[in-house]
Amino acid sequence: MKVNNHVLAIIQVFETFIDIDTDVLLQEINKGDEKMNNDIDHSFFEDYKCPDTSLLNELKNRIKDKTQEIMGVNLEYANSWIHKTPPRASTGLHNHHGNFCSFVYYPNFIERQGGLRFIIFWNGKIIERIITPEKKMLLIFPSEVFHYTGQNDTKEERISISGNFDMQQKEQKKE
Repeated sequence: MKVNNHVLAIIQVFETFIDIDTDVLLQEINKGDEKMNNDIDHSFFEDYKCPDTSLLNELKNRIKDKTQEIMGVNLEYANSWIHKTPPRASTGLHNHHGNFCSFVYYPNFIERQGGLRFIIFWNGKIIERIITPEKKMLLIFPSEVFHYTGQNDTKEERISISGNFDMQQKEQKKE
């Protein structure tokens, strides 16, 4: 008798590291001060456009390569940004619905700056998993997964680089 397997849900968060000169990277990041959105009620209020610098571009290429390797598909950037969380602040619950996968890279992390918290609603229960970031950590996860950050309980701004990928569209053959 043949047995079929119907997977309903597997949700994975992939953790890896990218070794890059984070001191220089943070200097480059701090050169950019153009906000994604100036509306205090918009979810992009704490986010800044990625400055066009050599090390940041190298990091983005390495993030894309690692993500493609892990996910096993060709990807293209949908967007990316710098996320700056000041002391005593946190990031509200949200997801990145509409993209294939999302990522966050931590060039630096200080204890008590707030973990990345993933929320799943399953079978009438709320399941929460907390990942405490580390310096040079890259996390990759499905864009639909709801997440938020804990409060930054330090005197230092928490900086991360985040973004979304879509699956690369195959080129149409001309006839």
